[in-house]
Amino acid sequence: MKPNKIFLMIIFVSSLLGANAQQDAQKSMYMFNMLPYNPAYAGSKECMYAVGTYRAQWIGIEGAPQTLNLNFHSPLLKQNQYAFGGSARGDKAGNTMRGNVDGYFAYRLKLMKDTKLSLGVSVGFMYYQLNIKNSKVDDKSDILLNNTPNKLLPNFGFGAYLYNPKYYIGLSVPHILSPSLREITSGVVDTFLSKQVQHFYASGGLILGKGDVMFRPSFMMRYIPEIPFSVDANMSVLLKERIWVGATYRFGGDIYDLNSMAFKFGSGNAIVGILKFLVTPQFEVGYSYDYPLSSLNSVTSATHEILLGYNFCKDKKLRYVTPRYISYF
Repeated sequence: MKPNKIFLMIIFVSSLLGANAQQDAQKSMYMFNMLPYNPAYAGSKECMYAVGTYRAQWIGIEGAPQTLNLNFHSPLLKQNQYAFGGSARGDKAGNTMRGNVDGYFAYRLKLMKDTKLSLGVSVGFMYYQLNIKNSKVDDKSDILLNNTPNKLLPNFGFGAYLYNPKYYIGLSVPHILSPSLREITSGVVDTFLSKQVQHFYASGGLILGKGDVMFRPSFMMRYIPEIPFSVDANMSVLLKERIWVGATYRFGGDIYDLNSMAFKFGSGNAIVGILKFLVTPQFEVGYSYDYPLSSLNSVTSATHEILLGYNFCKDKKLRYVTPRYISYF
């Protein structure tokens, strides 16, 4: 293997297992599936909505992350100030597997005629499994290789979300606790594997124009302690109230500087193309294609993401273009 590929693989593995690495699954179509990031988003479509996404990251790299996410949310009653939801997610990266199950509850306060402030909480747990036995190592006598660490970690989160038909802004911490992942071997060896770290998110956007062509600029910022924050800046166009076409520029993140031997805030990380189509008034299909701008493009050319969503509203007056009905928070 070439030296540059060896270095990239070291950084890749470190990002998966490091105690301070990003652990929440990254999504390029976050604007259409925001519930796992912000519990206050529950009920914002004013009817029951279900969505599933699948993401295959860094195609061509063995053990690269794969994520499947299913969730739903709804007001308790139509136009009710209370809302609820649920989410299930499975992540696989290398020999690490994680499963998350969360429940959401939101209280929505009407501030003005079309403006609401939603405060939400989430409660759930993460199931963590590290299959050490499948690791490729030189010293097979290591006592840890005889174990497959499994952990069940509870957590809770909080979010705030202000929205009306023209704009939105959200702030959230999906999991507040930071439990450690430790493995006790033969009652003697106490091995620190990793820990679940806090992630902070901020998002916002607005609708511009009216008619057959409308614009929706939006952003999402991620901050993880001891790791540079990253930003997704997106510009999407809605055509005929049926087709979304968008592009995202992602910058920042864990760019490693060989001279200082430290992570620094990076410039271009990736560019993303997004297409979402309203097949029927209730059923939608989306696809995104990520192209890395960092050194990763020497070993991988793409990341693919697929979205399927279904809106259970049957109100003929429902306007797809109205932000409160668009799952982009």
